[in-house]
Amino acid sequence: MTTKEFLRLWAVPEDIRRRKARAEKLRQMIEQAPTVQEAVKSSIDAGNATILGHAIVRGTEDTAAYRAAVSVLESQIEETNKVYMKAYPEAVRKIEAVEDPGLRVALHLACLEGYSWDEVAARLGHGTAESWRKAVIRGIEAIEEK
Repeated sequence: MTTKEFLRLWAVPEDIRRRKARAEKLRQMIEQAPTVQEAVKSSIDAGNATILGHAIVRGTEDTAAYRAAVSVLESQIEETNKVYMKAYPEAVRKIEAVEDPGLRVALHLACLEGYSWDEVAARLGHGTAESWRKAVIRGIEAIEEK
């Protein structure tokens, strides 16, 4: 897992939730697709006589693009979830192996909870946002070297 991936791990569950919401919105749009109705001329061959008339053809608006988008989103959700289900426990295990409790908390807050650097500094009660950002990045790099 790269430093960038580690730092963005907190966003994955929200990304999955948002993608599911977009897929659900597309499904609703498919269900609410307007009914299209058109009158057409028709003919029926009844033996030697041809009967002419009109027929009403009804259907729904073409929803192929919506269905394709739902399919793509569902595939992306599945793949993202597979990666997340592997990466999250790995990240927790790596964070728990850090000896420094302050750094361990900072890693958890920044990487798993999505706290800003200012929030990390405030929660820990000392240090600046920049000093915690540098410490977390160094901590991730040290974790990855092991």
